Amino acid sequence: MVAAFTPSRRWLGISSRRTVRTMISAARGGGPAAPAWGAGLDGGPDRAAGIGSVATVLGAARTVRLSLTLWAAAGLLLLLEPFPGLLAAPLVIPYLALAWPFRSVRDADSGTANRGWRRFLLVNYLVGFAVTMILIAIGLSR
Repeated sequence: MVAAFTPSRRWLGISSRRTVRTMISAARGGGPAAPAWGAGLDGGPDRAAGIGSVATVLGAARTVRLSLTLWAAAGLLLLLEPFPGLLAAPLVIPYLALAWPFRSVRDADSGTANRGWRRFLLVNYLVGFAVTMILIAIGLSR
């Protein structure tokens, strides 16, 4: 039904192939942000347990900041896309909002930041649904 209300790709100047490529590039850039953020929230406990992760190398705060940077870069990349790919750009905002409070988490306190990860899981399902709908709209507009 969504595609029924989508103006034709020719009228909007959409290059579907380019849009999908840009969205995949954004996912490749922003995709590693989620596992890095999860590692950042477990940096202290991982180090104590002798587990190697990006957070045990960079530290919890720097790892969370890396995730914020990757998500922001993915959103900026998607701003370059025409409609409907452009609709995916603001979908990074919930991730940025969830991770922002933990940008200065100390390694010793990183294990207590689990509530951020639990919220992330719900947001990730919702954003994944929205991205899927955008990709379907792009596919149907071909």
